Amino acid sequence: MKIFRSLAFLIFLTLTLLACSTLYLGYQLNIHTLRETMEARELDKVQNIYSIIDSMINEETRHAAGFAKILQQSQKLAAGLSFFYRSGGDFTALKEAMDQSYPQLKTLQSDIFLVTDRFGKVIYRADLPADRGRLYRVWGMEEALAGEDIVSAG
Repeated sequence: MKIFRSLAFLIFLTLTLLACSTLYLGYQLNIHTLRETMEARELDKVQNIYSIIDSMINEETRHAAGFAKILQQSQKLAAGLSFFYRSGGDFTALKEAMDQSYPQLKTLQSDIFLVTDRFGKVIYRADLPADRGRLYRVWGMEEALAGEDIVSAG
């Protein structure tokens, strides 16, 4: 009984309480610091992914704008395609227009430039003229031929 009422017990209890409190506060600080560090790392990863995707989208947008500009300026292409259907299959004007536009498209890293009919049969292919008449099927072809809006890049 004497030990519970002595000054030593009170000092021991105070020191134990102080040690436990310090340990608990240190634990809470470490958990808080770890949480902030992990959040900062994840935020940094997200920002890096965002910047990579943003730059890829911007690059593809520039390419698409370049394609659109070249194809829009080529009135001969539309006239050649129109002539092909009006003449019943004469693709010489279309061939000439595509052969003129293809070098500009090639500078935009476009390897394929072809026109197909509504069944997917190649009317003319600027990069491989011998492919005329073959069926050309790629992802999205059926949807595009059905009149659905399709955007594809590759």
